[in-house]
Amino acid sequence: HSRSHLTVKRYSCHICGLGFNDSGNLSRHRKALHSEHRPHACNICHKTFSRNSHLQEHIRTHSDSRDY
Repeated sequence: HSRSHLTVKRYSCHICGLGFNDSGNLSRHRKALHSEHRPHACNICHKTFSRNSHLQEHIRTHSDSRDY
């Protein structure tokens, strides 16, 4: 667990410069944020997302209810 709090990030995104301690997290970041492949589309506004979890979070913005 303490490795996740290192100040020096061993892996950095060549597109945005964000740093990661783990190569898997860097890979996940690139696929989620910098990939053109966005198969999950909102059926209300048609905005697309690379991850279903991001779509589900977005769908809540179309609702009047708040979870707080």
